[in-house]
Amino acid sequence: MEASNMKVINKAGITIHISSSPLDGEKVNSIIVESQNKLVVIDVPLLRPYSKDFRAYANQLGKPIDRVIITHAHPDHWAGLEAFEDLPIYSLSETQEEIQENGEWMLTYHRSLHGDLITDKKIVPNNIIEEGKLIIDSVEYNAIKVTEAEYKHLLVLELPRIKTLISQDMVYNKVYLFLGELTSTGELACDNWIDELKKYKEKNYEVVIPGHGEPTDSSIIDENINYIIEAKGIIKTSKDSDEFKNRMIEKFPDYEIPLMLDMTAYFIYMQNK
Repeated sequence: MEASNMKVINKAGITIHISSSPLDGEKVNSIIVESQNKLVVIDVPLLRPYSKDFRAYANQLGKPIDRVIITHAHPDHWAGLEAFEDLPIYSLSETQEEIQENGEWMLTYHRSLHGDLITDKKIVPNNIIEEGKLIIDSVEYNAIKVTEAEYKHLLVLELPRIKTLISQDMVYNKVYLFLGELTSTGELACDNWIDELKKYKEKNYEVVIPGHGEPTDSSIIDENINYIIEAKGIIKTSKDSDEFKNRMIEKFPDYEIPLMLDMTAYFIYMQNK
């Protein structure tokens, strides 16, 4: 298997390590925030080998891992927890409930794609993170809950000192966005997702770390808004999943992970019929 791509960003005494899984791991980003004395892990890889490598990388930094934070219940961000289950694992209360209720079938679906590279062991976060300011080893985090966007409940983290947004799946970079989420009223969550993105557009983050794809800056927010607008129109005018996927690839030929289009199409054209 190809090795994960590691990027390191140093700003004002904080080091952020970003592990981007290869294409077979859906280019998901797993993050370590390294401060003077501690490490905070934010999301873990989907596939077992990448998660084990990510834990080994964290261990060799030589500082204790204070906690693992899981941003939401999509399994590409928590399936690798078996490499971290000895640690305190935090999430929103809603995420804890969603993994508890739906984790088995989520893993079963991904095992149908990846076989034993995906664990069959559901690990549920054992601590709750609340919205608001959080200080860990003198580093301030601002924890924000986003609802009915890429997923029902999603945690984003601001690091104000270094003007950084750890957006995870609220933002993608040159990876097809998963658009299969519905609101509580049964509508596509596209409009609400756009509204959420607009809240962050004017904050001028120097660094934005997406859930999938390369770290970037605030300009990616407009790109995501435009993508969702275009995709919404294609969804409304496509007769089936094949037409949707083909038109999306034609519109965004430089994007990666077409599996995201398959998953979007499943929830829009098949499961919700």
